[in-house]
Amino acid sequence: MATLNLGRIIPVIEGEYSATKTYKELSIVTKNGNSYISKKETKGNDPESSTGFWQLFAAKGTAGSAGSQGPK
Repeated sequence: MATLNLGRIIPVIEGEYSATKTYKELSIVTKNGNSYISKKETKGNDPESSTGFWQLFAAKGTAGSAGSQGPK
């Protein structure tokens, strides 16, 4: 039976983005409260500006209003 290499098929959470780290396709990083997923292997391409390498995965929301004071 033939073997077929599909490569990486599930996302891998990598944590905070680092310009010195190499990220493979489907790596998920965070930067400034947003999450990005890599489209292909990349190193040193900022996820906020390198749309050829990164796709916005989840955007940081805005802060909601303060809730009421709880009981003491």
